[in-house]
Amino acid sequence: MMKKVIRMLPFLIVVSVLCSVSMTVFAADELPDLNRRGTITVSVLDTESKQPVSGGSLTLYQVAAATVDDWNFSLEYTKEFAGCTVELGDLQSEELADELASYVRDHNVDGVDVPVSDGKAVFSNQGQGLELGLYLIMQNSPADGYSKLNPFLITIPRRDGEHLTYDVDAWPKAGTVDSIPQSDEPNKPTKPAASKLPQTGMLWWPVPILAVCGMLCFLIGWMKRQRNGE
Repeated sequence: MMKKVIRMLPFLIVVSVLCSVSMTVFAADELPDLNRRGTITVSVLDTESKQPVSGGSLTLYQVAAATVDDWNFSLEYTKEFAGCTVELGDLQSEELADELASYVRDHNVDGVDVPVSDGKAVFSNQGQGLELGLYLIMQNSPADGYSKLNPFLITIPRRDGEHLTYDVDAWPKAGTVDSIPQSDEPNKPTKPAASKLPQTGMLWWPVPILAVCGMLCFLIGWMKRQRNGE
């Protein structure tokens, strides 16, 4: 009996290790609580000065709702996006955000508009919280002197390490806000720079001097010949 236990010991060790690993993975890969609600806070900063940019507004569109079926988490298009045939693949893809933004414009999808104040726009459904799912954020009205933010996607909840965050902070990617210089003065025509001939290595300023010296030498020689009666 003891020999059988010893022989089975490696097998038992392997089984125990696999069980512990599976339990750890399950704990880290927790499923969202569909009864919870969340918020989205978008910070808008100047790409050069990193200072908050106030003015304009951001518009939020719920693209898909979160569902859990048989311990499987998935996203299903909302009724506003029911006719959208774009595959929800890489949610970090700029191309996907652009395609969904095109669908919004082509189908006049309504969104929730929130002004940007002190460099922030907070979406909370008037304090009641947002449903879990996938959201598209667009800027239809930028701040004065700035170009529009590029559309981007964000999910509620978002995974933060091994845990899920339901109150999500978002910072648009660097370069999506560009300053446009403002000036009260009318545009003045710029004076073209004077063109300069390239220097080829030969200096031309000694030429006139050498020419004058040559003429003087010729004149002195001619005068000497006249004196000598030549």
